[in-house]
Amino acid sequence: MAKTYPEFFPREPNEQDPEFEVFQILKNLPDNYSVFYSKKFKGGNHSKEECEIDFIVFDGDKSLLCIEVKGGLIEFDGANNLWLQNGKDLKVSPDRQASSATNSLIEFLGHHAKDLNVGWCVCFPNCSLPDHVSAPSGLPKAIIVEEGGLLEPAKALSLVSNYYNKKFKRNGVTKLTAQEIEKKLNRGIGFIQKIGVRVARDLQQIVQVTEEQLEVLEDLRLNPRIAVKGYAGSGKTLLAQEFARRLEEDGKRVLLLFFNRVIAKSVRYGFGRDSKIECSTFHSFARHQISKYDDKWWAESSSKSGEFWNEDVPLKLADIPVNAEDQYDAIIVDEGQDFKRNWYDTLELYLSSPEMSHFSVFYDESQDIFGHWSDLPWGSSAAKKVLTKNCRNTKAIVSYLNSIFDGEIKTFDQSPLGAEVVVRKPKSSSDAVELLKRDITQLLADGVEPGQIVILVDQPKSESVLAGVDQIGRVAIEGIGTKFSSRSRSLRYSSIRRFKGLESDVVFALQSHDCSNQAYAECSRAKILLYRYIGLSGCE
Repeated sequence: MAKTYPEFFPREPNEQDPEFEVFQILKNLPDNYSVFYSKKFKGGNHSKEECEIDFIVFDGDKSLLCIEVKGGLIEFDGANNLWLQNGKDLKVSPDRQASSATNSLIEFLGHHAKDLNVGWCVCFPNCSLPDHVSAPSGLPKAIIVEEGGLLEPAKALSLVSNYYNKKFKRNGVTKLTAQEIEKKLNRGIGFIQKIGVRVARDLQQIVQVTEEQLEVLEDLRLNPRIAVKGYAGSGKTLLAQEFARRLEEDGKRVLLLFFNRVIAKSVRYGFGRDSKIECSTFHSFARHQISKYDDKWWAESSSKSGEFWNEDVPLKLADIPVNAEDQYDAIIVDEGQDFKRNWYDTLELYLSSPEMSHFSVFYDESQDIFGHWSDLPWGSSAAKKVLTKNCRNTKAIVSYLNSIFDGEIKTFDQSPLGAEVVVRKPKSSSDAVELLKRDITQLLADGVEPGQIVILVDQPKSESVLAGVDQIGRVAIEGIGTKFSSRSRSLRYSSIRRFKGLESDVVFALQSHDCSNQAYAECSRAKILLYRYIGLSGCE
């Protein structure tokens, strides 16, 4: 396996990110290779003032290659000498970008590069050059790595290296010079360090699928009625999504329901535009169905009764006609503990076959912060499965959760140990703010991105210790809104009611009230680092 710098991808793993995809592939090159990701350095007299190279691959002997990665569908308009990515013009052509970066690299290495065959190539991980089409002028096919080439990356890069070895005919470098080149490249790389590296490393290790989850997926297929219980972090939402995908592949019409609209929106976005899975909150589903048959009822009834969602809505849903076009082959409920008991009875009406259609519920009664939980639907007739292993949080966070909430959460063997939970007991509101600013400033300085941090408050912001705090340093603090993204350039705050079901790499739980279910839900949102501020109700 190749040596990679950094050892782990420094951003959140994302299979849709072409650079992450290529990073994972290049890691599997033979042992003699060294791979440097996102190399940044100042240029010299004959190159750009500042340069960034997606990947530098060194075989430890003769060849040093700069790789420019361009994801998506790449096209070249020869008549106009124009490159397009997913139909949009590229401001700088990938060959010019790679060539310029290589010149900068050669200047940066100086005399260390004189015996090396230094060259460049372009990598298109999501498309291929048709067999009957010639490569663009000035871009030999030998230095284009297509999606098929990535199936055998060592072979593809050998072809590129051979092209430059024949062109420059340089003999290569000694082992001592090779070591000096690696040292120099590492000195020039502006990778995230300290806490940021630890977060990235632990994230790589925590993205796992347990055998327990795979077994539950099989049980979901076999049992038309099944309830899956699992502690926070045991993969309930991931399983719900994967089961929905598999049913869709089988040609089933699927309804995936949540209580929280932020997670419903995030999951819907994750399925992609081509997916026909209907992803919604129960509230939106109910309003849509009722309005289709009685468009005046909602406006006339929604403010008249304190039992609107508990009684009025379920009764109205039961009263309106349910046609074939309204029915589903499968209904999957996530956050099942937040659903009222009679909502389940109503949803049964929307199954295409009472006996054969799938109805699955994922739940954790320990996270019942709304007081809705009473019992499982279907009584004793449903199959029941339990997810016992946490595969979201570090072992340190799981241990902390067990210690303060009398839990029996088991950690997945491959989960990272992680950093100890930080518990703060500020003496005043001003003390809490200063501690918060200090902690977050340190994280940002150590390479953690703002979007990786979420601040959870159990009061309105105007009544919490965050009142009047709109930024930390130069980074703004904003509400989470209706869509959560870890790529945000701002620090985000939210209530657990809005954030429940979601997760973040780093969580600051600012707790003014001692409610065990709510505190458990808040603390378990942290994947890698947890900062718990307690006793804030006593802050003056």
